[in-house]
Amino acid sequence: MRKILFLYSELSEYSVNCMNHFVKKNSNTLLNIVHWEINDEAPFKFNFDKSIHLFQKNKIDLNSFFQKLQPDLVLVSGWMDKDYLNILKNRSFSYTSILLFDNYWSGSLKQKIGSIFFKLFLKKRFNFCWIPGEIQRNFALQLGFNNQEINLGFYTTDLSFFEKHFKNHNHKKTISKKFIYVGRYLKIKGVQDLWDAFELFSKNHPEWELHCAGAGELSTEKKDHPKIFHHGFLQQNQLDLLIKQRGIFVMPSHYDHWGVAVQEFSSAGFPLILSDAVGAGCAFLVNGENGFSYESKNINDLVEKMTMIANLPEEQLDKFGNLSHELSNLYNLTTWNDTLNNFLNKRSYA
Repeated sequence: MRKILFLYSELSEYSVNCMNHFVKKNSNTLLNIVHWEINDEAPFKFNFDKSIHLFQKNKIDLNSFFQKLQPDLVLVSGWMDKDYLNILKNRSFSYTSILLFDNYWSGSLKQKIGSIFFKLFLKKRFNFCWIPGEIQRNFALQLGFNNQEINLGFYTTDLSFFEKHFKNHNHKKTISKKFIYVGRYLKIKGVQDLWDAFELFSKNHPEWELHCAGAGELSTEKKDHPKIFHHGFLQQNQLDLLIKQRGIFVMPSHYDHWGVAVQEFSSAGFPLILSDAVGAGCAFLVNGENGFSYESKNINDLVEKMTMIANLPEEQLDKFGNLSHELSNLYNLTTWNDTLNNFLNKRSYA
């Protein structure tokens, strides 16, 4: 029986979907997950396959657990948890270790200092890294990984829910006059920029609506506007409300390592408006062909891109949505499953 251990920070529904798929396809593998407590700002209700073993980090003796389990493969989400990093000092048995991270390289002083520290003291604890997409590759190289040690496609999910809606939309060409935002209500997510931009945009386009779903510290400051609708936090199966009428998906982040919702709404056939700080744009947005990119934090630029979308003919918007759907299949449950199996089949450096 092969044994995998995920040392995870915050669990997410898209990762759970991938893990559930993996255990169904690999009955000869035991999957264990150690994780932090659930974040109140994203209170997802996870449904794990019964064969997955789940442990909350603060309720176990991590060192004893690790030594007893003796996994073949260890995957660590980031390098912020010192307990997780210290575990990898234990080489009393053979295993392969994978760093999971989603930061992309900005060249900041903090990143430059951090990358030097990582190469000197932490790189030797990891055999490979698994990142969301090409935008993270440069950071991986700065950390000391070579191209043969870098793997893409860690962030993906079960797209069947969204593909179902695309198929339902396929018989009609109309894209409704609705902008959709799904994400946390945080300043870094740029949601206030979106509200302000829509308010300006709405003066010349009163027929359009903005629908927002999420929770967070800005929930008490949400903009009151007759065409802005706040739906609160929604579980995935509640998103039908926003997806049934195909609209335009907007992600206005000031900084976003990736943004799985971009892939999800692309799969459902939505044209996109993304800030240039959204990592997932490198994979799922072809500027001018399935949506538009705008300068992060630039409200006037966002208004301009919303206006460009509003002025496009229905046939062009439909083509945008169809291309979004095509691009969304770059990473999926199968590619995730294959990558994890490849790690298991690679020889450890122990």
